[in-house]
Amino acid sequence: MEEQVLNVVVGGVVSWTMAFLMMRKSFPKRSFEFCKRTVSTIHATLAVILASLSVQDWTSPISPLASKPSPRQCGSEQVAALWIGELSSPFLHMRELPKELGYRDTSLNLAADVSLFQRPDSQEQTVSHCKRSRNSQALT
Repeated sequence: MEEQVLNVVVGGVVSWTMAFLMMRKSFPKRSFEFCKRTVSTIHATLAVILASLSVQDWTSPISPLASKPSPRQCGSEQVAALWIGELSSPFLHMRELPKELGYRDTSLNLAADVSLFQRPDSQEQTVSHCKRSRNSQALT
């Protein structure tokens, strides 16, 4: 059993490292941060999907608490913690990715900020952001 766990851990490290290296090779003009955030977004999305697939009863996904794990579900508390912890990661990274792609002061960037429940610093900043966005759209 310990050898199987070790194989899974080593396989995961190798797989995600290879994904990152392939991302760097595919996008050589993009920053290290961009590639890291892209791979992290893929990883978090996959983790949430797999955790969701392991829930057997969606009417009560995290109970009974401290229940004996089933073959598909590794424990209700672990699945809930993984789901909650990883769910925000894609939104966090998606705030930064549009900025590097050239969408810094656009509606897309504002939508990414709102998706993570980021409150703008002031009402004035939101208004100026929308004006800049409309001006940049008018220029194109």
